[in-house]
Amino acid sequence: MIGKVWLCGCLMVTLLQAQSSEEEPLRFWKDIKGREIIGELVASDGIRVTLRIEDNSKKVFPLNFFSAADRKFVSSWRDENPQAPWIDPQTMPAWPQKIGKGLVEVRQLASADDEFSYSYRSRHFEMLSDVELPLPLVRDMATIFETTRLVVHALPLGLAASPPVPLMQIRLQQKYPQLKYDPKLLRVQLYGNAQSFAQSGAPAGSGGFYHTLQNRTLLSLENLGIKGREGLSRIDFMKSDFVLKHEITHHLLHDWFPYLPVWFQEGFAEYMGAAPYSQGRYQFVTMDRDLHKYLNRWRFDEDPNRLPIMKMAELMTSSREDWSARLLRTTPILEYNSAAMLVHFFIHHDGKGDASHLAAYLNDIRLGISPAEAEKVHLLRGRSYEQIDEELQRVWKQQRITLERVGEVDPFE
Repeated sequence: MIGKVWLCGCLMVTLLQAQSSEEEPLRFWKDIKGREIIGELVASDGIRVTLRIEDNSKKVFPLNFFSAADRKFVSSWRDENPQAPWIDPQTMPAWPQKIGKGLVEVRQLASADDEFSYSYRSRHFEMLSDVELPLPLVRDMATIFETTRLVVHALPLGLAASPPVPLMQIRLQQKYPQLKYDPKLLRVQLYGNAQSFAQSGAPAGSGGFYHTLQNRTLLSLENLGIKGREGLSRIDFMKSDFVLKHEITHHLLHDWFPYLPVWFQEGFAEYMGAAPYSQGRYQFVTMDRDLHKYLNRWRFDEDPNRLPIMKMAELMTSSREDWSARLLRTTPILEYNSAAMLVHFFIHHDGKGDASHLAAYLNDIRLGISPAEAEKVHLLRGRSYEQIDEELQRVWKQQRITLERVGEVDPFE
């Protein structure tokens, strides 16, 4: 437990003299048991607080460690200092092992939408369906949505923050108010058959699709293994839970979409899809092993310990158009698996393995620095793309897994 932390008078004077007029002053903090801590607020993401204490060192505390008055102060500070760090990359919290609160509550409402006869609500999601669904099934889906939202915000990357909304998007929302993104009420549309799903504009044959322009997630119940009220199989549905996790992750990063490179957008969604999930809880304890299993989910006859991967020079410089064009001429496995391995590397194996460089990269993007410049400073750090290739090879080799770069072999022949 953390007891009272006192700063001697000389140290306090030194710290106060070192502060600029823009920095937060030292203040007394109280934990929920009334014990006092003296420190300067450095960063907060609404879940954790980073304080500069004692000999100018920094320490991360859970927000709920502090008194109600201090939590209110942090909330006000966050509103008044939108440019302030959400996560301090120099003092990274430990990557969570488990996140989740269990099953969520769902209620059925009268639908006001002509296209969808059935409407369901959880705390942050509105689910519209063109077929009636049993409430336990909707609850299972809503729990995935709500837990994924909780996880994306709780992982120490600062993704709960949002970059400025582009002017083009503001103008579009002014012209079509229904397209305004509301992070407190996210819309999911459920289609009872694959034909109606395809007619919505979603890719044929897919289980789900996040429609960026309309900021809503579209899901095909039939393609997820749900075929009518009498033929519902929860077990089959849960085998496809990665589709829901992937698409809802895109949904949650809507405001980041114009800024993030495609390798991160797709790779992070795949990272979330790979993380084990059960009954409203994710776990990240064995992500090396879990990602390896996930990467092989569509590879049936291939050697599971020989994985194809794109060259990082091609992947990390890809535009969304480049990505889409490649999907038309090769298997999607290559792109998605490569992006997943890269994001996993930057989270768990780059530098100290604490995701600090990735957090700094995302924070710079949020503050308006170009992704290319942020990548150069925080992700590459003087390394070439070929050196990132080599480091990825070493990481997986430690697990007796060989990465076969496209161009050296044809992994699908």
